This record gives sequence, C-alpha cells and structure tokens, in this order.
Amino acid sequence: MKRIGLFLTLICLAITAMAQTDIPTPRGFERPRQMMNEEQRQKFHEQMEERRKRDEERRKFRMEHVEKANKSFAEAKEGKDIKVSNDFITLGQKVFALTEQKEYDQFLSTLNKLSLANGFDLRVKECRSTPGPDDTSRLYITGKDLEQDFNIFAYLNVENSCMGAWQVYLLHSVWHGLPQYGHFNYANRTFLFSKDDFKKIHPQKEEYSDIATRLANFDVTPEVVKYNDKYYVSCWYWSEWGGLFKELFEITIDGKNATDIFPASRKVEFPYDCGIWF
Repeated sequence: MKRIGLFLTLICLAITAMAQTDIPTPRGFERPRQMMNEEQRQKFHEQMEERRKRDEERRKFRMEHVEKANKSFAEAKEGKDIKVSNDFITLGQKVFALTEQKEYDQFLSTLNKLSLANGFDLRVKECRSTPGPDDTSRLYITGKDLEQDFNIFAYLNVENSCMGAWQVYLLHSVWHGLPQYGHFNYANRTFLFSKDDFKKIHPQKEEYSDIATRLANFDVTPEVVKYNDKYYVSCWYWSEWGGLFKELFEITIDGKNATDIFPASRKVEFPYDCGIWF
C-alpha cells in the first residue's frame, strides 16, 4: 500500500509541474483551471457564457418551431380526414421491404417522385461489423467528381406534392431499417403503415407474443397534409426500446428541393422495453 501511495503522489507532483510549465499536458489530463491567469479565466468564462446563450437561443427557436408545427398540423386536420390512401401505404411497405432484402439500388426507382441529375447515384454505406466510427449504415450521393456526400437531399429533385413529401419522409427514415452495430441498434424501428404490419413486430419478451392483439385498437394509418406551404407527415413505428410511437414531421419543399425536414413531435402510445442493453 505504501508503494501505491508513493506512486500516486509522484503522478500528482508530475501533473502539477506540467501545469506550471509549458510542457504539453498528456491527453486525458486537463490543465487545472486554477492555474489560469486572470485574463485566461475571464476569456474562459466569456466563451462559456457565449456558448450558453447560443444553446439557449437554439433551444428556444426549436421549441417555438415545434409549437408552431404542431398547431399547424392540428389546424390542417380539423374536420378533415387526412389519412393516406392505399397507394401511400403500399409504397411505404415496399420501401422497407427493400431494406430487408438489401436491394438498395431500387430505392429511387420505387420512390418515383424523387430523382437525381444524370451522373449521380444514391448508395448505402453499410455499418461495419466491428466497433468503430461506422457503427451505423447511411445513405450517400456519389458521382462525377463527388466521392460521397451524406447530405442526400441537397442533390435530390422532389415533386412538390403530398406524395413527394411522403417519399421524402420514407427516404429520410429508411436508415432505421438498415443494418446497425452496437449502440446504434437502439435506432432500429419497425414502421407501421396498417394493422397488417403488426405481424412484423416480434417482441423479445415472450409475454408480449400477443402484441398484435394488444395493439388492435390503434389505427396506424399514416396522415399527410399540406398547410400554409408546408407538408405534415404523421406516421407510426415500433421500437423494442420504447414501444409504439407516433411521430410528426414538417417538410418544406422549395421549388424542386426538400429544404427542411423537421421532427415536430414523437409520442409513445404503447410503452414497452425489451430490457436489452448494448
């Protein structure tokens, strides 16, 4: 024990000495704040305050956007039936079937309201099977002098219609059905477009094997509506880490481009957790 105590004492002395000199501090050790001079402390506090104000402004702006989007959606659907028709439902089911079959090259031929200029391709970069920076699968654009760009909607032309907005939502969400590794498995979702999709839910907990019966009273038909030059898409999904969710997106299509895809709300309608941790 005396040797351990002496060793820890020497480490503390070494760190203190480095903090008082210009010797670079090893990674993992931060120079003690009390060793800053007055000017450095003042600058540090100013930077922290600026960051706090920026974060607060962003949070306030987002909350205002969320409130406005949900209010607009409520107004848009008041007294109306905005549930989608069978062609919307069938398309959603087909897109996520493509992810299961790994037929990624069929995305754009299936989503016929989305298109790319000649010379560009939409591809999928699958996650690695070992820990690392590529733990999640992602869609990207490549072609011409472009190696890969994950900002896919900057290149996609979109039809300015409810079907166009629906297809934007589907392509934006499709990564949740792609292969994931490690903690990104929490992002896995089973999207539900009709009650027929309940049979795709396979809870890890045996006592929930009757999940289709438990969810029978939920109408999971998606809703899509245009209101004040914005599109609102409401859809349902199942997550092993949360249960049955209903989410709302506000989609802005300016000309031929989807310029904003904003998550306005997400609510748990039937709570459940499989209990598995990654």
